[in-house]
Amino acid sequence: MSEAHLPKADQIPAGLPELRPQIGGFTLLEKLYDGSISTVYKARQDRLGRIVALKLLAEYPPPSDVVLERFNRATYVNAQVVHPNLVVLYESGTRDGYHFSALEYVPGQTVQELLHERGRLSERRSVHIGWQVARALCALHERGILHRNLKPKNILLDPNGRVKLVGLGLAKCDAACFSRNLDAQTIGTPHFMAPEMIRGYTADPRSDLYGLGATLYALVSGRPPFDRGLPAAVMAKHLYEQPKPLNEVVPGLGGEFAALVMQLMAKEPAMRPGSAREVAERLEKLAERNPYVEERRAWVAVASKRGVAERLLSFPRAGLFLATLTVVFVTGLAAFGAWWALSSRDGRPASPAPAEAVPPPAVAPGTDRASAPDASAARMVEEFKRLVAQEAQFRREGWRGVSEWSAFLRVYPTAPEQYRAEAFRRLNQYRQIEMEKPRPGGGQKEKDLEF
Repeated sequence: MSEAHLPKADQIPAGLPELRPQIGGFTLLEKLYDGSISTVYKARQDRLGRIVALKLLAEYPPPSDVVLERFNRATYVNAQVVHPNLVVLYESGTRDGYHFSALEYVPGQTVQELLHERGRLSERRSVHIGWQVARALCALHERGILHRNLKPKNILLDPNGRVKLVGLGLAKCDAACFSRNLDAQTIGTPHFMAPEMIRGYTADPRSDLYGLGATLYALVSGRPPFDRGLPAAVMAKHLYEQPKPLNEVVPGLGGEFAALVMQLMAKEPAMRPGSAREVAERLEKLAERNPYVEERRAWVAVASKRGVAERLLSFPRAGLFLATLTVVFVTGLAAFGAWWALSSRDGRPASPAPAEAVPPPAVAPGTDRASAPDASAARMVEEFKRLVAQEAQFRREGWRGVSEWSAFLRVYPTAPEQYRAEAFRRLNQYRQIEMEKPRPGGGQKEKDLEF
């Protein structure tokens, strides 16, 4: 039975289960996204037992030629490129009255949902997200594919911080033979469209770079560069107005990052960076200088108490709770000290005299005390050796290497340059290992997928 013939949600009596399509070879578990054209379900592929995102387009009533071609082109584009920052196409076809495509299921949330929760993101996290999106654009552009709909809603974040770029329904691929009617009108999202796309000109890879710049602007500021007025008014601003400089909207923002975002949003394509690869390299350098690590995981790594600490920090607003607890403890300790001092003045026995302090170790004759070996430097060297000795374990568990080396760089910010350079190199090495590691399905519900 076609989904078009299923009763609407408000027509189903209370207490009855939701009616779902029956697709051979798949067991539908829950609805993830219900769009005007297609529907995406979380489903289990029965033969392989894996969780997938199943995108369905009903055959009846017959979809228009444009709708069907957009569905087929998105499926075709997904099959052309395999990259860690793009979803994988497992299977596609027509079955039981539906056009379908089974894609990699990504647990987590969209960046748009994250913005609704947080208001805006830090520069470090925005750089980390932008770098991965730029890498995905590199892979698409190298195969002659334009995304043409880059925005926070089409960027997925899994629980490990890995980015997946989706929303390929408006993608353009010259290598495929599709009708020109697909691009006969202006397409895209007004808040993130490049000026040349608004004018109806032919888009090129630099049009995607404009969308990336507008997206990064929205991440760090909490709103798109132009967000007031009807869609037509917003598109006119993209054509004729300059957005407010980002470092004025967000004081204290890094100058290099702010300059890159504004360059990406240049009105003329020739004034933007030359390619997505150039943008990825610039963002990677920023990420190396300011590595982003999940705060909860970094704290657990430093404390070395993974069992209790990880459970504590997994609760909502745990950071605020721990900060409040710390303030209460320090305040109580200060009050107790003041009470004890006043009690001693009133004639109560004071605390016993402290034992004689142990004198510092003698310095070798002829050696200046300032040049004696620093204890903190010795501890730094020992910690560095300990981490290097765990090379084999970190290669299996890349996230542990990222956490440990990030903690080392924070604890020893004044380490000699050769140690810091090697620590940065290993940090990026394990981060790359973790990003390229295949992830099993399962996890939180993804509410707003657009393929």
